[in-house]
Amino acid sequence: MAKELLCSITVLFLSKRKLHLFSTRCKTVCKLRITFKYNFYLRGPCMVKYTEIIERIKFYVRQKGGNKSALARDWGISPSHLGVVMKGTRQVSSTMLKNANDNGYNTDWLLTGQGEPYLLTSSKEEPTPDYRDELLASKDKVIALLEEKNSLLEHQLKKDRGVATRFTNSKIVPLRTNNVIM
Repeated sequence: MAKELLCSITVLFLSKRKLHLFSTRCKTVCKLRITFKYNFYLRGPCMVKYTEIIERIKFYVRQKGGNKSALARDWGISPSHLGVVMKGTRQVSSTMLKNANDNGYNTDWLLTGQGEPYLLTSSKEEPTPDYRDELLASKDKVIALLEEKNSLLEHQLKKDRGVATRFTNSKIVPLRTNNVIM
Protein backbone atom coordinates (compact mmCIF):
# COMPACT_ATOMS: atom_id res chain seq x y z
CA MET A 1 0.00 0.00 0.00
CA ALA A 2 2.80 2.42 0.85
CA LYS A 3 4.45 1.82 -2.52
CA GLU A 4 1.14 2.41 -4.32
CA LEU A 5 0.64 5.67 -2.44
CA LEU A 6 4.20 6.80 -3.11
CA CYS A 7 3.97 5.97 -6.80
CA SER A 8 0.63 7.72 -7.25
CA ILE A 9 1.75 11.14 -6.01
CA THR A 10 4.47 13.56 -6.92
CA VAL A 11 5.74 16.62 -5.11
CA LEU A 12 4.11 19.85 -6.20
CA PHE A 13 6.20 22.12 -3.99
CA LEU A 14 7.74 22.36 -0.56
CA SER A 15 7.15 25.15 1.89
CA LYS A 16 9.18 25.13 5.08
CA ARG A 17 8.30 21.76 6.62
CA LYS A 18 5.06 21.12 4.71
CA LEU A 19 4.70 18.93 1.66
CA HIS A 20 2.08 19.83 -0.92
CA LEU A 21 1.15 16.86 -3.07
CA PHE A 22 -0.15 16.49 -6.58
CA SER A 23 -2.09 13.36 -7.39
CA THR A 24 -1.21 11.76 -10.72
CA ARG A 25 -4.46 9.84 -10.71
CA CYS A 26 -6.97 12.67 -10.47
CA LYS A 27 -4.67 15.48 -11.69
CA THR A 28 -5.70 17.78 -8.86
CA VAL A 29 -3.88 19.24 -5.94
CA CYS A 30 -4.44 17.14 -2.85
CA LYS A 31 -5.78 19.05 0.11
CA LEU A 32 -3.67 16.85 2.32
CA ARG A 33 -0.60 18.55 3.81
CA ILE A 34 1.92 16.20 5.34
CA THR A 35 4.60 17.33 7.75
CA PHE A 36 7.51 15.49 6.30
CA LYS A 37 10.29 13.61 8.00
CA TYR A 38 13.13 11.75 6.38
CA ASN A 39 12.11 10.51 2.91
CA PHE A 40 8.78 12.26 2.37
CA TYR A 41 10.25 15.19 0.46
CA LEU A 42 11.21 12.92 -2.43
CA ARG A 43 9.10 12.61 -5.55
CA GLY A 44 6.78 9.65 -5.51
CA PRO A 45 8.24 7.27 -8.11
CA CYS A 46 11.74 8.32 -7.13
CA MET A 47 11.31 7.09 -3.56
CA VAL A 48 12.13 3.51 -4.49
CA LYS A 49 14.89 4.70 -6.81
CA TYR A 50 16.46 6.81 -4.05
CA THR A 51 16.65 3.85 -1.68
CA GLU A 52 18.59 2.08 -4.42
CA ILE A 53 20.98 5.03 -4.59
CA ILE A 54 21.47 4.77 -0.83
CA GLU A 55 22.27 1.07 -1.24
CA ARG A 56 24.87 1.94 -3.89
CA ILE A 57 26.41 4.53 -1.56
CA LYS A 58 26.56 1.82 1.12
CA PHE A 59 28.37 -0.37 -1.45
CA TYR A 60 31.02 2.35 -1.86
CA VAL A 61 31.34 2.60 1.94
CA ARG A 62 31.87 -1.17 2.15
CA GLN A 63 34.52 -0.90 -0.58
CA LYS A 64 36.29 1.67 1.61
CA GLY A 65 36.34 -0.84 4.47
CA GLY A 66 33.33 0.71 6.18
CA ASN A 67 35.07 4.08 6.41
CA LYS A 68 32.45 6.76 5.68
CA SER A 69 35.01 9.52 6.28
CA ALA A 70 37.22 8.31 3.43
CA LEU A 71 34.28 8.25 1.02
CA ALA A 72 33.13 11.68 2.19
CA ARG A 73 36.65 13.03 1.65
CA ASP A 74 36.67 11.60 -1.89
CA TRP A 75 33.31 13.21 -2.63
CA GLY A 76 34.26 16.59 -1.14
CA ILE A 77 31.72 16.58 1.69
CA SER A 78 31.80 16.18 5.44
CA PRO A 79 31.18 12.74 7.00
CA SER A 80 28.07 14.09 8.73
CA HIS A 81 26.67 15.27 5.38
CA LEU A 82 27.27 11.81 3.94
CA GLY A 83 25.44 10.38 6.94
CA VAL A 84 22.31 12.45 6.29
CA VAL A 85 22.44 11.51 2.60
CA MET A 86 22.62 7.84 3.58
CA LYS A 87 19.68 8.30 5.96
CA GLY A 88 17.66 9.82 3.15
CA THR A 89 17.10 13.23 4.71
CA ARG A 90 19.16 14.90 1.98
CA GLN A 91 19.61 14.13 -1.67
CA VAL A 92 22.85 13.63 -3.53
CA SER A 93 24.00 17.07 -4.66
CA SER A 94 25.49 17.97 -8.02
CA THR A 95 28.74 19.05 -6.34
CA MET A 96 28.98 15.69 -4.63
CA LEU A 97 28.43 13.92 -7.96
CA LYS A 98 31.05 16.08 -9.70
CA ASN A 99 33.67 15.36 -7.02
CA ALA A 100 32.80 11.65 -7.08
CA ASN A 101 33.20 11.58 -10.85
CA ASP A 102 36.54 13.42 -10.62
CA ASN A 103 37.80 10.79 -8.15
CA GLY A 104 36.93 7.78 -10.33
CA TYR A 105 33.44 6.89 -9.10
CA ASN A 106 30.88 6.14 -11.81
CA THR A 107 28.01 8.55 -11.16
CA ASP A 108 25.86 6.88 -13.83
CA TRP A 109 26.10 3.64 -11.86
CA LEU A 110 25.37 5.51 -8.64
CA LEU A 111 22.19 7.09 -10.01
CA THR A 112 20.88 4.38 -12.36
CA GLY A 113 22.68 1.17 -11.46
CA GLN A 114 23.92 0.73 -15.03
CA GLY A 115 27.58 0.18 -15.82
CA GLU A 116 30.51 -0.45 -13.53
CA PRO A 117 30.84 1.13 -10.06
CA TYR A 118 34.23 2.66 -10.84
CA LEU A 119 35.44 4.56 -13.89
CA LEU A 120 38.43 3.42 -15.86
CA THR A 121 41.01 6.15 -15.39
CA SER A 122 43.08 7.41 -18.27
CA SER A 123 46.26 6.79 -16.26
CA LYS A 124 45.59 3.06 -16.43
CA GLU A 125 45.18 3.19 -20.21
CA GLU A 126 48.28 5.29 -20.89
CA PRO A 127 51.57 4.03 -19.53
CA THR A 128 53.09 6.59 -17.20
CA PRO A 129 56.78 7.35 -17.66
CA ASP A 130 58.92 5.45 -15.18
CA TYR A 131 61.36 7.76 -13.43
CA ARG A 132 62.44 5.10 -10.97
CA ASP A 133 65.75 4.35 -12.74
CA GLU A 134 66.62 8.03 -12.93
CA LEU A 135 65.80 8.50 -9.25
CA LEU A 136 67.96 5.54 -8.25
CA ALA A 137 70.88 6.81 -10.35
CA SER A 138 70.67 10.29 -8.83
CA LYS A 139 70.41 8.75 -5.35
CA ASP A 140 73.61 6.76 -6.00
CA LYS A 141 75.39 9.95 -7.12
CA VAL A 142 74.31 11.76 -3.97
CA ILE A 143 75.51 8.87 -1.79
CA ALA A 144 78.90 8.84 -3.54
CA LEU A 145 79.31 12.61 -3.06
CA LEU A 146 78.34 12.37 0.60
CA GLU A 147 80.81 9.52 1.21
CA GLU A 148 83.59 11.54 -0.44
CA LYS A 149 82.75 14.60 1.66
CA ASN A 150 82.64 12.45 4.79
CA SER A 151 86.09 11.02 4.10
CA LEU A 152 87.52 14.50 3.49
CA LEU A 153 86.07 15.70 6.77
CA GLU A 154 87.49 12.68 8.62
CA HIS A 155 90.91 13.36 7.05
CA GLN A 156 90.75 17.02 8.09
CA LEU A 157 89.71 16.05 11.63
CA LYS A 158 92.57 13.58 12.06
CA LYS A 159 95.01 16.06 10.56
CA ASP A 160 93.91 18.69 13.07
CA ARG A 161 94.39 16.20 15.92
CA GLY A 162 97.91 15.45 14.74
CA VAL A 163 97.43 11.93 13.39
CA ALA A 164 99.24 11.38 10.12
CA THR A 165 97.06 9.72 7.50
CA ARG A 166 97.13 8.96 3.82
CA PHE A 167 94.39 8.31 1.25
CA THR A 168 93.94 4.81 -0.16
CA ASN A 169 91.01 4.33 -2.54
CA SER A 170 89.14 7.20 -0.86
CA LYS A 171 89.53 5.59 2.57
CA ILE A 172 91.54 7.10 5.36
CA VAL A 173 94.32 4.84 6.59
CA PRO A 174 96.62 5.90 9.47
CA LEU A 175 100.33 5.93 8.60
CA ARG A 176 102.64 3.71 10.60
CA THR A 177 105.04 5.83 12.53
CA ASN A 178 107.47 5.20 15.34
CA ASN A 179 106.35 8.30 17.20
CA VAL A 180 103.89 7.61 19.95
CA ILE A 181 101.29 10.29 20.36
CA MET A 182 99.90 10.92 23.81
